[in-house]
Amino acid sequence: MSTLITLFIFLVIGYVIVSIVSRKQRELAEKESRQRDQFIQESQLILKEQLPSSPHKNPSTTRPPTVTQEHIKQVINYFLEHGYKVGDIEHFEGIDMIGIKEKELLLVRCESSLKEIRQQDLKEYIADCTVYLDKNPMFHNRTVHRVYATTSPMSVEALDYARSHTSSIRILENLA
Repeated sequence: MSTLITLFIFLVIGYVIVSIVSRKQRELAEKESRQRDQFIQESQLILKEQLPSSPHKNPSTTRPPTVTQEHIKQVINYFLEHGYKVGDIEHFEGIDMIGIKEKELLLVRCESSLKEIRQQDLKEYIADCTVYLDKNPMFHNRTVHRVYATTSPMSVEALDYARSHTSSIRILENLA
């Protein structure tokens, strides 16, 4: 009789443990699903797809694109060709656009107005990217590529800095 009672107690304990574990697994799956949905929504907000030109505009009322707008379009097309989904983030602290591809995050600065790119400009851009990543922890699990796309000449110090810090910044010059 005591064996049956002991067996019954073990079965009850086993059932309680299995039910607790399965409940925790369901809660974890629901939490992951909510986080995934939130990430997708935030990504869609961030990555509003940019098209190089809009067919809905009347050609007689549009102004010719400026050098900066043309440069940005070239950069967007370059990264679209390389498989990134590129979007504008409304120029967050020196970052003009971001791109996402698999587990990669692309942060891009488009510069065509400076007379010469200096080392300080590159350091400020890297700092801007760091601030952006700190404010957006959802990107922490991605490999970050910082790109400084420019049509302006670069100073010798800036070129040396970019060459010695290839893991921190990549220079994209003259996409013609």
